[in-house]
Amino acid sequence: MKTTKYYLLYIFFALFFIACAENKSHKQPYPRYELTDFNSKTFQIIKYKNKIQILPAPTSKKPVLLFFIQPSCNECFKGIEHIQRLYEEYKDKVLFFAILADDQISEDTFKGEVISLKKNYGLDFDFYSCVGENLLQSYDQEGSGNFIVLYNSSLSLIGEYEGVIAEEMLELDINLSLK
Repeated sequence: MKTTKYYLLYIFFALFFIACAENKSHKQPYPRYELTDFNSKTFQIIKYKNKIQILPAPTSKKPVLLFFIQPSCNECFKGIEHIQRLYEEYKDKVLFFAILADDQISEDTFKGEVISLKKNYGLDFDFYSCVGENLLQSYDQEGSGNFIVLYNSSLSLIGEYEGVIAEEMLELDINLSLK
């Protein structure tokens, strides 16, 4: 009788572990975001907790600055001239990614926004659009204003900056990331 109980107990545990193993999701452990630019050049960002990975990998190890901006948001354009100045000064030392933070934007609307932004603000950097899921939401941001994320050359998080921030503060952190 005892052996029958143990036998049934072993069967129960075996079935339980098999059921648990089959329930595992095949979802990627870290989300991937596809970004595309005005010329349809694409790359992916894999976001970890405090790091990112860029695919294809950049040829040089440089800090990365992600600048999220809402399309057609006048409040969002306050301080954009500071980003332009930082871009001009650090474009050879830092990878800049200006991302229109609207995951529902059509390709035609995206191109129209980019042309308008470059014309109205004299911007030299390229703009990217996130295809599918919104990368901004992975930072727990709703997208109600500017949002900047800075990573060092190892692609580890240095800081997140919300709203219009002092140019000097961001420049200080950029300089620290270059050491």
